[in-house]
Amino acid sequence: MVSADNLPFDVLPLIFANVPGGKDLLSVALVSKSFNGAATPLIYGSITINVSVTKKLTKRAQSPFQTLLDRKDLDKFPRKLTITAVPLDRGRVSERFHIVLAMALPKLVNLSSFVFDAHLTVSFLPALLSNLATPSQLKELSLLADNLNPQQAKLLLHIGHRTKLDRGGSLQKLSLRSPSTCVLGVLPEWIERNRASMTSLSIKDSPSITSGFIQLLLGYTRYLTHLSLTQCPNLNHWLLMKTLETLPGLIKLQLAIFTYSPSPGATYQLTCLKHLSLHFMGSLPADSTPKLKATLSGFLAFFATCTLESFMLESMDQIVLPVETVKDWSSCLFGSLRCFNIVGVTILPDSLELLCRRTKLLEQICLDFEPEMKARSSLLLRALSKSESLQTITDSFDFRYHHHQGAPGQPTRFTRPEVETIFAQISTLKRIINAGRCWVRSSECSLKAQVCRHRRESSLT
Repeated sequence: MVSADNLPFDVLPLIFANVPGGKDLLSVALVSKSFNGAATPLIYGSITINVSVTKKLTKRAQSPFQTLLDRKDLDKFPRKLTITAVPLDRGRVSERFHIVLAMALPKLVNLSSFVFDAHLTVSFLPALLSNLATPSQLKELSLLADNLNPQQAKLLLHIGHRTKLDRGGSLQKLSLRSPSTCVLGVLPEWIERNRASMTSLSIKDSPSITSGFIQLLLGYTRYLTHLSLTQCPNLNHWLLMKTLETLPGLIKLQLAIFTYSPSPGATYQLTCLKHLSLHFMGSLPADSTPKLKATLSGFLAFFATCTLESFMLESMDQIVLPVETVKDWSSCLFGSLRCFNIVGVTILPDSLELLCRRTKLLEQICLDFEPEMKARSSLLLRALSKSESLQTITDSFDFRYHHHQGAPGQPTRFTRPEVETIFAQISTLKRIINAGRCWVRSSECSLKAQVCRHRRESSLT
């Protein structure tokens, strides 16, 4: 009889890759020596330090980076580090945590992704940034860079850049949140050093950044496929759209729009774009439908010949999507769209029915499940039933909550009879994500309610 211990060692990592992380995977590592050898690379392959983890990093539970320093055989396993919170010591940022982290970074020879989205004590920045330039395999970097002075910003130039490579640097994905003016000063040279390998650029929360500066950066990134510019109010989105002509291979675009104005005209087409996300951050005055329609139509004119697979439309102020706008949308939206998400936008039943009729490949749709939605649910259900391939309906409340961190209001929770009615009218539907629960239609045509922690990022894929 074959037991788990008798399985070939190469098979165990494939099995353990399906085990949820955390305590379950740690328990697997304690079963036997063979299980420990197969589970250890998975345990240390991706290390995440968040708020819940920092509460456990006391004197009795040491930092995983201290374990990496104590055990030399673990240095080769970490490939991704994500730090969104730092532990506190008597109400202050723990000095020991930063010292151990800075000491461990040079030893992680296979580290390919580093995410640091927590406020760091200024005195530890030089050691951290200097040691971050040591890992030779670093491909992805995400950094909260709001406190860097000129000397510290210059240390960024050594991250990712490899002079031995014929085509320049090795940094492929760069994400900066709240970059200081000193970081923006060295950013063009930093990107120019990694111009041959960089494919993704994201800048968030930068009020001082301008369209001319973005044009300068994009001049160094011929191979860019992903671009995200959010919370940058001084950007002129029409000048930016003209600049995107230099990126013929752009696949994913995410923009925040602060003003509503007619387009000067689309002079080119982004033919390769697959994923588009537009966030309208400016407030709309009364009777602003013409401005909204002109802005939306102006943007989509740049994508008339592309085959969009996902489209997200978000508004800070609750707006009504004009029926004429849906009618004017060209085949770039209806021909290939699989995922359509609207947050803070009310879509009328007539517009939704038109969208479902023409979009033959639509599989996922995200809507605002407002209280008044139940009053007109029969019209919305009739519109959704016109879709030939719809599989998932998602409540946008979770997206709004994660984005705004404590958005007011409560989600509109569907009862079991209401969910049964929705499944009965939409034959292709497989799941409904609403108010933190995921209703799944099983093979026996019964319903199962599961707790669902829906992440905002899943809407863009």
